[in-house]
Amino acid sequence: MAKKFFAGFKLIMRVNSNVNSNTNFYKSDNNRIQFKALHTGTVKSMIGDIPAEIELYKIERKDVGFLKSMYKNIKMKQLAPKYSLHKNFYDWQGVIRYAVEDISKGMEGILASVNKKPCALASIRRLENNNPFVSNFASWPILPEVTVKNAGKSVMRQLYQDVLKSGRQHITLTPLTDGPKDAISFYKSIGFDEYNMMTGEWRIRRDMIDAYADLMDDFLHYKESKDMTSYDLNKVMNIDYIPQKNKSFALNRRFLNFFKGFFSDLNI
Repeated sequence: MAKKFFAGFKLIMRVNSNVNSNTNFYKSDNNRIQFKALHTGTVKSMIGDIPAEIELYKIERKDVGFLKSMYKNIKMKQLAPKYSLHKNFYDWQGVIRYAVEDISKGMEGILASVNKKPCALASIRRLENNNPFVSNFASWPILPEVTVKNAGKSVMRQLYQDVLKSGRQHITLTPLTDGPKDAISFYKSIGFDEYNMMTGEWRIRRDMIDAYADLMDDFLHYKESKDMTSYDLNKVMNIDYIPQKNKSFALNRRFLNFFKGFFSDLNI
């Protein structure tokens, strides 16, 4: 029985070791970098019935240390339990990880936050003539089952602003068609149409970007930042998504189940 106990303990330690060495994804360069997150604008939102303001930032590779810490704290099963039975539930969190990886490789990013908690992220690469392609894009709750209204639309509104100011002609993306949320309806609601049936790409042209930016401002009230201040996101953001009491409960339950099994084997 003692051998079985220590074998179980070794297994836990080995699993934790594997998590900590999970490639280089969680390694942070915070000690070697200067932060470049630029505050670009704000939009109006709601958290339940409470008015709120979403802050928007342009981010790049130098912000990846923060983004990796943020991703590590997003526990989607606890934040969005009602979606957890969907067959592709974990693709949702995977999209966030892929967005972080994209930015670590040099893509641009747009981050949305409310009450200093990040709630949406997009990674963007450039096509011909520097037109943007949304590579990975997701929003998520800021507390268990607490969603931020229009978090995703706020990110797209910032991207629309960038296109209108730059003279670029279109935005392209490939919607996730089998995820836990209805991405197709979301993109239709902000002006996208299917562009290439073979590749699954959707696109919005510049004239429609202009029109839908105006339509979205009826409820988003986008306001562009005047000073474009640069921020160290580690100092201004709160990435504690799970209240401490919930963390303690989950940890205690895990250890209780482990020891219940151990003492059951001892026939105590």
